Amino acid sequence: MASTSSLVSSAVRAMRVVSEKMGSAESGSSPRRVMLTKARSTTFALPGPPGWSGADGGLEGGLERRVDNTAVVMFKQVAYLAVVFAILIRFYVRIYPSRAWEPYEVTDIPLTGVYAPNDALKSIAFIVDVAAPESFDIRNGKIYAGQKSKGNIVEIDLDTSTKKVVATLGAAEGTHEVLLPTGTLVKNIPVICLNDVAILRDDGKTTTYVLSESSTTHAMEAGILEMLSSGSGRVFLFNPAMPGNARFTVLGENLHFPNGIEVLPDAQTIIVSETARRRVLKYSIRENKWDVFAELPGGPDGIRKTEKGKYLVTVPLIQGPNGGKDLITYFSKIPPIRFLVSFWLDSIYTGIYFINEFVPNTFTASLSNKVISFDTLSRYFDFSDPYSLVVELDVRGKVLRTFSGRDPGFRRISQAMIYDKKLILGSYEHPFLAVLQI
Repeated sequence: MASTSSLVSSAVRAMRVVSEKMGSAESGSSPRRVMLTKARSTTFALPGPPGWSGADGGLEGGLERRVDNTAVVMFKQVAYLAVVFAILIRFYVRIYPSRAWEPYEVTDIPLTGVYAPNDALKSIAFIVDVAAPESFDIRNGKIYAGQKSKGNIVEIDLDTSTKKVVATLGAAEGTHEVLLPTGTLVKNIPVICLNDVAILRDDGKTTTYVLSESSTTHAMEAGILEMLSSGSGRVFLFNPAMPGNARFTVLGENLHFPNGIEVLPDAQTIIVSETARRRVLKYSIRENKWDVFAELPGGPDGIRKTEKGKYLVTVPLIQGPNGGKDLITYFSKIPPIRFLVSFWLDSIYTGIYFINEFVPNTFTASLSNKVISFDTLSRYFDFSDPYSLVVELDVRGKVLRTFSGRDPGFRRISQAMIYDKKLILGSYEHPFLAVLQI
């Protein structure tokens, strides 16, 4: 693309052509000689027909076409400049200032010992079609799961493998109350990417929740940009009964995609998955201190407590026994590469976004978010061997047992729970739940 100075010079010359034509016309003098000279000196003007003849066979028609072509080209170049300027401004606002582009390391945990492949997940059975049941809960023998993009809560009967919609989230219709809307300021930073929630305490009158927010700069649809950074996520307490800012207590900031969250039995210790760093962190409220609870061979997602007081952690982003590596981990020590990849992806997204703004259509609307979504991360930035892993930890972070399998037909496991000697599995990628008899 031409430099900014050359584009500006071209625009100025074109404006002079138009100005002199208009001025000559108003004074009644013939503009032909002056316009011929100026048009020929405009280096980016498109050539006219042979002889510069217009529709009437004269010179003036050709000159008018010449000026029209000049205006079109000038408009295109100004449009190109506007797009480039918009991309740079958008990138600066969205990515550059809010990122600590620092190198970091993740511990490389081999799949040996307690992590040795056991192929337990090869025996899973698939039950009930549910649109990407990333998270769920079990009450009185029933599974309650959300349906991705539909806003429905479905009830699933394990005995009959049937489902029914029991609730539709409809805050706009007044059927449900939103306790913490998107955009709410938590210590002067708007909430945009809440992930998981657990109850810290409930005295019957008020409830205090602990929440993970995976990013403070990107919504979940742009999750890949957060993963490529050095982390802007946070964990905070929320008591809706308190007034104003007193509702919130921020426990940790600049975490690298905090994800699943749980509370230990002492009600003073919180554990949270830090997906991009391949570990589970522990926070002591009493000591106001963060520690590493467990390091894992891949990026953890959901954490759920079992009836026996253990903790099931799913590991959807993992290298299999045949090796391979996701590019985000591979370039963890090279911030410039992660920065450039972020710039490239966000520029593509912005271009598609502007096209959809000017010419709204379902194709570009759907495509824009896919460019920077976790689907892109899974498809194009993960060269690891297809593998799935669920880890059971005790209250000290010790690994008790694992459930694993190479390409069991059910990848990206996001949550696991045990009920009635069954391991129930959910995924943000597959449209169904899975169950394993244990």
